[in-house]
Amino acid sequence: MSRLFAAAAMLLLVCSFTAYAAAQAPEPELVSDSWKLDFTYTQPRVIAVPNDQGGTDWYWYIAYKVVNRGAEDVLFFPDFTIATDKGDIIAANTDISPLAFPMIKKDLRNDLVESPAQVIGMIKQGVDYAKEGVIIWKDFGHDVDKVNVYIAGLSGETQSVKHPVTGEMVFLRRTLELVYDTPGNPPSPQDQAKVTTLESKREVMR
Repeated sequence: MSRLFAAAAMLLLVCSFTAYAAAQAPEPELVSDSWKLDFTYTQPRVIAVPNDQGGTDWYWYIAYKVVNRGAEDVLFFPDFTIATDKGDIIAANTDISPLAFPMIKKDLRNDLVESPAQVIGMIKQGVDYAKEGVIIWKDFGHDVDKVNVYIAGLSGETQSVKHPVTGEMVFLRRTLELVYDTPGNPPSPQDQAKVTTLESKREVMR
């Protein structure tokens, strides 16, 4: 009984910390003095990429375009994180097949799309200097009903707050959050992409 009580107490403590952290999370400024890039993007799509074992691996991708409409050139250094309702958290554009981007670029039929490494750099002012890139991540290989895509690097707005559990200062950036519904368990990622819909879009400090 004592072990059960201890486990329940620990669970209550964790839930309390989580709720407290969510309540204390700062919101982005309604009117910010920091630079901000225009960001447009496509619906998530999938592509099958050959692997070394003679089979194929499925990759998801979102094509995007950023435009600097501000008063000065800015450094574009994007950071993409993918999270699911099943607890998966991965950094996009990492550990992907070298064949993935060339195949995606061909699929998009867009010669202006740059690889994840090439897209990093200064963005001059104006539409003529827009950058186009892709967010790529490997299919999780199991049933996922919701996918969150976090996109940082679109704004210079930052905040430092005290961590509610450790007390240490945490550095947060203005981040775009895209939440997608990926319902059910379709036969293949290609079928799942057809029923994937955008549930919400908002900016958070993360």
